[in-house]
Amino acid sequence: MSNEVIIAFIGVAGTIGGTCLGWFLNRDSAPSAQFRTVFTKEIRLLKKGFHKDKTQNIVNVAAVKHENAMIRFRHHISKNKLVTFDAAWSEYKKHTYNSRASNRDIDKREEKAQKELAIKNIEELLEFAK
Repeated sequence: MSNEVIIAFIGVAGTIGGTCLGWFLNRDSAPSAQFRTVFTKEIRLLKKGFHKDKTQNIVNVAAVKHENAMIRFRHHISKNKLVTFDAAWSEYKKHTYNSRASNRDIDKREEKAQKELAIKNIEELLEFAK
């Protein structure tokens, strides 16, 4: 075989191999990115120093959107991490989706604590989407 044919063969094999490797390494990044994106608005609002809505209102408005994202993303989590993910989701839901708290007046200290807890719980969920 001539050197040109060998070089062409190596080039084609390298391109195919690189494409396959890239696909393999990035196959899980799209669901993770989609899951993170769903929480972006709420994280931004919660981390903002002042917002007219209470923490409970911010997350309750996004409840269906977050739950749908969780259901879609859950299928992409490895089985050995699924129990931990489900526990993190339960913790988020237990402390975040609380309709009674959104209907009563709370002081600034309690609102700050709720905001910090909501951010912490969201960030714990987003750890699975890295």
